[in-house]
Amino acid sequence: MEIVTQQLGDVLEVKVKGRLDNYWTEHLRGNLEEIIRGGAHGIHLNLSEISFLSSAGVGLLVKFHTQLKGIGGVFIVTSPSERVKQVLDLCRLSTILL
Repeated sequence: MEIVTQQLGDVLEVKVKGRLDNYWTEHLRGNLEEIIRGGAHGIHLNLSEISFLSSAGVGLLVKFHTQLKGIGGVFIVTSPSERVKQVLDLCRLSTILL
């Protein structure tokens, strides 16, 4: 998995490439926790290059959305790949996370 971050105005874009399965979800979790500890309260997670999204990955997205919303921040998924969009639609999370 490849994770690239870049500041876009007042939000931080985190672009992820690869598979968001159980193994890689833990790596992304650590990265996002570090970003939030660093003071970022606006995160746009670009999943345009994610080829697989597991239930662990979905759980991670909901966790960080809830966590940042609770402190007045923003966590959204931007540019989801077709596979990611299908999974979020099936879980009925598109309106919340996209």
